[in-house]
Amino acid sequence: MARVKKNAQNQQQNSLTQQQSDISHPTPSEIAAFASCLGIYVVLSYINFSFIRLYEVYNNIQEGNTNFTITPNINITIGFTYSCIGTLLRIIGAIQRVDEESQITIL
Repeated sequence: MARVKKNAQNQQQNSLTQQQSDISHPTPSEIAAFASCLGIYVVLSYINFSFIRLYEVYNNIQEGNTNFTITPNINITIGFTYSCIGTLLRIIGAIQRVDEESQITIL
């Protein structure tokens, strides 16, 4: 009777271990790649807002409604554009890192 119980417990533990090993968890590099991909949406929205603000200030200057200069808004827009380029490069690097890790075989 004790053997039957012990065998049943061993089978439960083996099935639980097998179920846990069937679950695929993302690697840290995959998480970083995903986060970088999400980050590009934030940067693109900032670029969009900076261009909207740039056009708004430019139109206000042309209409004579303000005495602001356009220079700060140009600098902000250029800065966000460079940030977008950097984020794209980071995404490419993170994806390449994930690809390299997938090619590594563990014996």
